Amino acid sequence: DIHKGVIVEEYIPGKLLRDIVIEVDDVESLKKYFEAAGEISARLHSLGVVHGDLTISNMIVKDLDNTLYLIDFGIASHASDLEDIATDIHVFLRSLESIAPHKATDLFNTFWDKYSEVYGEDAARILKLVHEIRQRGRYVARRQKDLVWKL
Repeated sequence: DIHKGVIVEEYIPGKLLRDIVIEVDDVESLKKYFEAAGEISARLHSLGVVHGDLTISNMIVKDLDNTLYLIDFGIASHASDLEDIATDIHVFLRSLESIAPHKATDLFNTFWDKYSEVYGEDAARILKLVHEIRQRGRYVARRQKDLVWKL
């Protein structure tokens, strides 16, 4: 409410996507959530906004209708270039790898298929930047074999 100077937030009853990924062994049943995550992320990035902490811990699946919501925009910002967006994707991927390494490739590829469909032609450049960002960090040798890239 601009006039009162307050932010009104909705409570979303549900589970964090992180908890669902931990509890559910069947990767196929998780893919619908990762398609939704890819679509939401691509729409956000298409508007020039980066979340800043795009993780499966900042996504809630609503109890009533299984809709996926992106939460906690506390460090969101304007994307000044594609590397900002790629950094958001990298953070998402790392969160997935740390919570469910044995599911990460399939779930990230599902996310990426929908993301690239919604984002459009620059998606391939973003994925290339994600790969470059991963090469800059620690444990590079391990990361090179962890994920089957869609490049």
